Amino acid sequence: MSVRLVLACADPAMAEQFHTVVTETTNIELTDIVEDAGALVDSIDRSEADVLVLHGSAGPLPVLELVREVALARPAVGVVMLVDDPQPETYAAAMESGARTVLTLPLRPPPQKN
Repeated sequence: MSVRLVLACADPAMAEQFHTVVTETTNIELTDIVEDAGALVDSIDRSEADVLVLHGSAGPLPVLELVREVALARPAVGVVMLVDDPQPETYAAAMESGARTVLTLPLRPPPQKN
């Protein structure tokens, strides 16, 4: 069974990088890429997403507010935040807002198994 992801990111280069990493990973299906918060909830519902991967470029709302809104409205959907500069304060704020984890950019594909 695959984990279904929705990516919320307005940066085309970052979305492409994420797509590349996901296609090299087994059991993960990228179901949609949305650029703003307006399309986010519809995309999560339509794709029956398990996980939302959220980057700060997906405004217009501040990223922590988006995390909070999704975590409250769709508690079964895990929210993962993508950050450029990992700081303890960023991690703490993400967890307090309802994110399940924080990933640091740039993303790298998982190591290949021999």
